[in-house]
Amino acid sequence: MYETIPLQTDVIHPDEQHNLACITIDPEFKNLIPAISDDERKQLEQNIIAAGGVRDPLTLWLRADEDWVVLDGHNRFEICQRLKLPFPFHQVEFDTRDEAADWIDKNQLGRRNLSKQDFKLLIGRIYNRAKRQGERTDLTSDQIDQKSTTAEKVASEHGVSEATVRRAGKFQKAVETLGITGDIARGTVQASEAEIIAAAKSLPKDASDEQREAARQSVKRPAKKAAKKAKRKGKQEKPVAAPSSATSDVANEIRTAVVKLWQRLKDKFPPNEHDELRSVMAAIIRDERKQAGK
Repeated sequence: MYETIPLQTDVIHPDEQHNLACITIDPEFKNLIPAISDDERKQLEQNIIAAGGVRDPLTLWLRADEDWVVLDGHNRFEICQRLKLPFPFHQVEFDTRDEAADWIDKNQLGRRNLSKQDFKLLIGRIYNRAKRQGERTDLTSDQIDQKSTTAEKVASEHGVSEATVRRAGKFQKAVETLGITGDIARGTVQASEAEIIAAAKSLPKDASDEQREAARQSVKRPAKKAAKKAKRKGKQEKPVAAPSSATSDVANEIRTAVVKLWQRLKDKFPPNEHDELRSVMAAIIRDERKQAGK
């Protein structure tokens, strides 16, 4: 298991007295985090220069080979390294690369601008890594017995159902097969989860570059709007009925209950975890809405 080492925050000054050659950027880990735009990077650099360094600590993993690997703060590290500006950091410890990758994904789950597809992708990666661990041939019988509960554990940890976790796993595999992880982060994929999975399944094992590109383009097309379909068929959309007083009363009761629950929960968690807590509560509501619509 991994843990954040307490009271290990320090500051590195990239000058002649500090050799940064021992701090590395792992391409696989960096690719797990959505890339920022050129404008965002320029703004980040301006903020760092104005502050005389980085305010938010980087997260570094000290590996067994005594190399430090950046897990959070790749852009901040590159800017400070180039401009020779100081940066604080937190140290974390892991036993395996999978644990480090899980930390990155779980850290990303706390992002404020997390989209629905981003959330599924992150949950799917965490689940699929855990499944691969369960498929190892060197595990004990007790560890093998735990394999069937992988989806349950991931679901419990992130406040969603087992069905959601398993669907997220299929979605993540399809995204990886199509090579559209970056497109998901940029929000240019408007196809549904089912369409993305179907596009990946349609590819043969020895798919050519042309076939993969065609599959990618098929899921990047603009989503068809229900209103346009109805217009082409000559149908008129039915007006949405106003909610009844009974429905309004129920909605108010639910809203009051949610507010009370939030007031109780937020006091039990530090402020820096409130965004993640909101994401979990929102995910539960989204999942219940999906289940009700089936």
